[in-house]
Amino acid sequence: MIENWKLWSRARDEFVALLEDPKSRESQWQELFTRSPFILTDCLMLGIKPWQLIPCKPGRAEADFYFFPEAKNPSSPYGVIEIKRPGTHILKEPRKDVICLASDTYTAIAQAQKYALDLKAEIVRKLSHQIFIGNALHMFVISGLALEIVQKVITVLHRTQFDRHIPPGLRLVTYDELSDLLTSRIPPRLYLAVPRDPRMKSFRRDFRSPFGIRQLFMSMCSICGRDTEVPFKPIESRPVFCQDCYTNLKKF
Repeated sequence: MIENWKLWSRARDEFVALLEDPKSRESQWQELFTRSPFILTDCLMLGIKPWQLIPCKPGRAEADFYFFPEAKNPSSPYGVIEIKRPGTHILKEPRKDVICLASDTYTAIAQAQKYALDLKAEIVRKLSHQIFIGNALHMFVISGLALEIVQKVITVLHRTQFDRHIPPGLRLVTYDELSDLLTSRIPPRLYLAVPRDPRMKSFRRDFRSPFGIRQLFMSMCSICGRDTEVPFKPIESRPVFCQDCYTNLKKF
């Protein structure tokens, strides 16, 4: 249990450090997910073991990560994961009331679709038809930040346009969404409330356990402006959402 907590905590700290770096590169994120594949397998609920997530070899025209169905499990999933930077723009607005995918996101989605078709053809060649029947195909693109979607997808018309650009079977996951999923996977510990000092502009709550001390920081929701607590130190480049806004955001 302790080792599992340490593993997840270390992965979370590395993730947050990269997310706070505006110059983080795709290769750094690929290295992080290669070292800690459970971030993707567990947070995205792929239904596979971490060792089944296979990173692409550098220089090859393939998805950043892919996974095959298990020969012993006819219903196990297969699919691809394409990685872009957190700073990648997801949408563009060529004119009023029109929402389109930004070129980098459109390319990433098109690549994920192509890689998935190539993977499917390879599976058909290698595995028997009986094993392949019933296997679910999954496509993921990890890119950008959710705040951009919230700011641009405002009306029902915008949402309809946005949904139309996301092909069936593909899930677009933003880095802050993945960060929240990662944090939620860390085993909970005992909370210890620290009284608020009215002279302080912000306060924190620490929870103490045999495994160390973790902080909860006071911040302001980027959407509704209400005070909320988050398990990371807020920075200007990373949006913060309260529980209600985050729940509404997940509907997109």
